[in-house]
Amino acid sequence: MTSIVKYFFYILLCVSSFLFISCEKKETTPNWAEHSEQIQISESKNQSGTDDIPDKTSTNTKPKAKPDGERITFMYYNLRNYLTMRRGDSERSKPEEEIVALIQNIKKVHPDILAVCEIGNANDLADLKNRLAKVGVHFLHSYLTMGSDPTRRQAILSIYPIQPHKVSKYTYTMKGKKFKIKRGILDVTMDTPNGKFRFLGVHLKSKRPSKEFDHDLVRRNEAMILRKHITSLLSDKPYKLLVYGDMNDTKNSPVLRSIKGPYRGKLSVRPIDNEAPDGTRWTQYWSYQDIYSRFDFALTSEQM
Repeated sequence: MTSIVKYFFYILLCVSSFLFISCEKKETTPNWAEHSEQIQISESKNQSGTDDIPDKTSTNTKPKAKPDGERITFMYYNLRNYLTMRRGDSERSKPEEEIVALIQNIKKVHPDILAVCEIGNANDLADLKNRLAKVGVHFLHSYLTMGSDPTRRQAILSIYPIQPHKVSKYTYTMKGKKFKIKRGILDVTMDTPNGKFRFLGVHLKSKRPSKEFDHDLVRRNEAMILRKHITSLLSDKPYKLLVYGDMNDTKNSPVLRSIKGPYRGKLSVRPIDNEAPDGTRWTQYWSYQDIYSRFDFALTSEQM
């Protein structure tokens, strides 16, 4: 199994200015044309949404308010298992040296809004917030959500109040069995000096092989669920919508085409590593094949 390099990207939320920095190692993927299973998606709208966990902890230091029109920095970071899990021969938390490194990365960007995936439970989120506060990065508001994966969750932290939205319990069917999107869909609205923004966060199925199903087919099902949710939002209201996350697939894959859909949204500008002398553009590196690819994206609605 190859090791995974931590990655992040960040975005400046102004009229249409975006900047990304990120990298990660992944597995390979077979050709979609080799699979012919039917994809069936259903949803239940009468669910309580108890998987969503508003985080009520806060710091005493209020971030300085930004004037209208000033750029707001949004940062997305795959924390690479910021949780307690089996590491080697025992259950352990994330190594301290890895935590110190990611805290410094976040401090360097000092985002107004921080979205993360591969965070654990509410205690792990509280630990992240406390460590950030100690280096001067304060978030008064945060929100933790999860899908069917009981271990790895998504979260979003912000200097602005967070309004969470319940997401229908979408399911898809493969081989006669129903499944939910594994890491769920994080859906929130924030009222900022630049207006209201709707954020949809996802972390689609990785390219790690599954014993029961092809990982590509699982990821495409999850992408179609996300597309269905996006369509339901945009048909109701012209949101300033940012769909972000680790898609675990490439730009022209069926997964990305499904997410982008028929509406006139667009992929944001390509990521550029400003610290690299050649302006490198990629978000994952796989040492086994010695290839660089982009697996992390931000898609915007026309209003964005």
